Amino acid sequence: MGGKVSCMITHGPWVLIGIPKFVEAWNTKTGMKLRFQGPSSLVCSMAITDEMLFAGTGDGRIMAWRFPAKESNTEPVLILSGHQRPVISLSISARRLYSGSLDKTIKAWDLTTRQCVQTLSEHKAAVTSVLCWDEKLLSCSLDKTVKLWTLSESGNLQVKYTHAEENAVPLPLKLSDYVAGFAHTLRHAPSWEDASSLVLPPQQQSRPLARLAIVRRDWNTVVHEGS
Repeated sequence: MGGKVSCMITHGPWVLIGIPKFVEAWNTKTGMKLRFQGPSSLVCSMAITDEMLFAGTGDGRIMAWRFPAKESNTEPVLILSGHQRPVISLSISARRLYSGSLDKTIKAWDLTTRQCVQTLSEHKAAVTSVLCWDEKLLSCSLDKTVKLWTLSESGNLQVKYTHAEENAVPLPLKLSDYVAGFAHTLRHAPSWEDASSLVLPPQQQSRPLARLAIVRRDWNTVVHEGS
């Protein structure tokens, strides 16, 4: 390895690590190693599809390479610029790439036009994680909040629900498909109506934001749960 490892992801048999100025990939089945070059600073975050590898860098840019590459030391085929500080979280949907940054913003990028289509500025501190599915986005920040975003009629993302970690928060009735909350707590709500008035007990209010989960309306299937 060529330096400090700042992030790591897996994709099939591939293990990818972010280091200063490079992304390195290792195929655990064949032993093949690849190096992707282009960043001028630390690689802070990564996301991957079956065809493209994206990396958020310390200078606020996002770089993309075709993956897997045919040879090592491949240059990026796409560079997205717009953030003012390091890009520390990435998430990909079918048509969009979402990036969270130390500059307190989230940017939504259209993967077809390769343009930023919306900048979300509701967080008051660094956006440490973004997760997307269908037409929804979940973000958490050092401002101690987790926000659930949904598409409006105009096609722009808007905040549907905010969970503040330091306070007990009643879970809203209006989230028709998903609700942010603690998975083990929500599983004990026998119905949607009961869950709408549920308040997190004091002993759970201090639990880390990573314990938040997104659960389906029937409380049975956990879509995502942090470690």
